[in-house]
Amino acid sequence: MKFRRSKISTSRILFSALFLLGSFYVLVFGRKSIKTRYYDKQIAAAQKMSFCISSLNTTKLIQGDFSQDTIRTNIIGVEYSEITTTLGDLSAKRISTNPDFAALLVRWFSRLKLNPGDVVAVGCSGSFPALIIATICAAESMDLQPVIISSLGASSYGANRPEFTWLDMENYLFRNRLIQSKSVAASIGGAGDRGEGLTENGKMILRGAISRSGARLIDVEGLKENIKARSQIYEQFGMPKVFVNIGGASVNVGDYHFSNKLKLGINQRKIPAASAPSSMSGFYLGSGIPVIHLLHVKQIVLENRLDFNNFLQFEPGKSAVYFDGFIPKRIWLLSILFLAAGLTVLLRGSKFS
Repeated sequence: MKFRRSKISTSRILFSALFLLGSFYVLVFGRKSIKTRYYDKQIAAAQKMSFCISSLNTTKLIQGDFSQDTIRTNIIGVEYSEITTTLGDLSAKRISTNPDFAALLVRWFSRLKLNPGDVVAVGCSGSFPALIIATICAAESMDLQPVIISSLGASSYGANRPEFTWLDMENYLFRNRLIQSKSVAASIGGAGDRGEGLTENGKMILRGAISRSGARLIDVEGLKENIKARSQIYEQFGMPKVFVNIGGASVNVGDYHFSNKLKLGINQRKIPAASAPSSMSGFYLGSGIPVIHLLHVKQIVLENRLDFNNFLQFEPGKSAVYFDGFIPKRIWLLSILFLAAGLTVLLRGSKFS
């Protein structure tokens, strides 16, 4: 059998390539941006978060070592204290104060089609207080019902000041009517969720913070019993429509292998209940309830095209999270014309031998 080989001149190949590049160019650079349909809620959530953070300033609250807290709002902690559970990244804690995180949470809640009154189960550690505030502000701007259970221990530069834990921040904001939601329950946190590895004085400090906050103390031995206790508390307010994890508390994210499989942002892949890893995230994914995972802050910023700016440099409505991209019909048509022209030049130049 004799095969015919196609011969195409170099000039035609080059002309065809130019048309194909033109098709790609108009698609990329012809893309337009419009405000999201929930833009106003995003602005409201971000402004509310900004106001909450600015209210946590040193003139109203505590005095101490603020060498690392460049924004001087008490929301950045110290490197180490008696309630520090793990090492943390100072730059990540600063980045997390950007109020655009509240706008991002509005975006994710909207994508999950949550409706006013829906229960948002929030499981958080004290490591990222700014992200907890972002979640509360986003939920409240959409008239959702956040139900919060806090694990109080915190990593470096989180809410790890013994005199001003996350629950103290939360109570200040709640008492001053800056937020309408507060933790209904809390645990010491840390290893085993019971402060393993902390000093006895550190545990006592955290128990005292929980007591003065008025939150219910969760002090349950065994991971399965802990998960059961937490799920029952959430469900007292109605079945959650989403579970939001903030930080790396083991009771919320599970072991190292499972936590690494969680995507940052929205997770919707259902896990068979029988094989779901023991954690709140595994429990809810096993029940078909989506999970929003907030941990590696710098990666979240990159993936969602947020700014690396913090609270001090915040301008509402400027970053990509407030906009949706679309390609106008005329751009699609122009791209198709370029593509057709390129293929025509190529095919008409074919000679078979």
